[in-house]
Amino acid sequence: AEAFVAGPQGPSPDLYPNYTTISEPDRLLDRAGGSLSYNEDVPLFELPRSPLLSLGAIQHLPVDGQRPFLIGNTWAGSTKLNSVAVTELFDRYFFSGLVNGIVPATTSTGDLIVPNQLLKPLRKTDRTKVAIEDVRALLNPPTPVGSTMSVPESNSFSSQFFLQGGAFNLNSTNTAAWVAVLRGVRFPAPQAFTYLNADTATGTAADNVTATVQSTDAQFFRFSQSAQETYKADPGQAGDDASVVSLANTHLFRRGMRTLTAAQLAALATKVRDNVVRKQTDSGPFRSLEEFLSPNALFAGLDAAGNAGAARSLLEAAIADAGVNDAIAEFSSQFLTQADIMTALAPVLFPRSDTFIVRTYGEAVNPATNVAEGRAWCEAVVQRLPDYFDATQPPETAPANLNPMNTLYGRRFKVVSFRWLTRSDI
Repeated sequence: AEAFVAGPQGPSPDLYPNYTTISEPDRLLDRAGGSLSYNEDVPLFELPRSPLLSLGAIQHLPVDGQRPFLIGNTWAGSTKLNSVAVTELFDRYFFSGLVNGIVPATTSTGDLIVPNQLLKPLRKTDRTKVAIEDVRALLNPPTPVGSTMSVPESNSFSSQFFLQGGAFNLNSTNTAAWVAVLRGVRFPAPQAFTYLNADTATGTAADNVTATVQSTDAQFFRFSQSAQETYKADPGQAGDDASVVSLANTHLFRRGMRTLTAAQLAALATKVRDNVVRKQTDSGPFRSLEEFLSPNALFAGLDAAGNAGAARSLLEAAIADAGVNDAIAEFSSQFLTQADIMTALAPVLFPRSDTFIVRTYGEAVNPATNVAEGRAWCEAVVQRLPDYFDATQPPETAPANLNPMNTLYGRRFKVVSFRWLTRSDI
């Protein structure tokens, strides 16, 4: 609170006809405009510089009259964007990265490689390979700025061409699995995170000297597209004078990447797993990402008196109960939020699985002796595809509009592999 104080004339803007008279290096939003110190540069939001690959990254999208960082966090409430509830976005949309100007590569066998490399192209119904022209043909024309986006035409869904790779079922009750998926962003050698190693004498304007971070710890980005420019930050410094101690903890607000140690990550994964078990015991599995990300009285915290407080989402409760934000300034970019986690996990987190291992057993019983004289075991890997059982209806057909055959059987399943098993395989 001491970092957010009024100027010397009081809190009323009318008392400051000349804004520069209230410039104070110790306040985050009232810094001197002519400073060269990178530590004076405190970002709050970022604009996309390259195609977005995660819905979590649009937490920076400003929504008029609403609290910042709305998308992906629990305070979205009933807010809607173009008639779509914000809480539904993670179930209804994905980012392929195939924006205008992007020319995707292909593999040596001619398969399309989209910027979101977790999306794997699926053969078209005529068994030919998907080309970028197939995807482009389904895109609506760009929507002018300030206009209302119309509902896409029924033939504008490119998801019919892709399968999801590396999906993780959010109903998992395996702590080790949650540790693994939460560690999805890390920088083990030879990979590295490269950031601007700015000099206090020149700031960031002319610097090109970089440094790197190599770490197997989990990383979560508030500024996923600009963290390389904001990673370096010195605690306790205000202005160009390193001897001036700042109350504002600039480094907590400037640095765009939060690191969780192995111990912190284990604590977080354990709390997530425990909450998933609680939910499944209480009312069964999560059926959507909307349900997973929304507040639930089941995860309500306790106030100072030990009474149940406000409802929290599973991730909110896990973050708080694991203590990973203890001693971190709230609202800073180092204060881990649900949306920060979803920036990393949105491309892989799903409420159901689409690939299954099915095992079966059979035996031949002698009717005379009632003794099993032969036994057999087999295993099949079965994958759900976008196409309906009756492929005459396109994959994007709404459930309410399905014919009786597709209403009964749903999506088409494909046996990817099959093998006989021995007793030792069981």
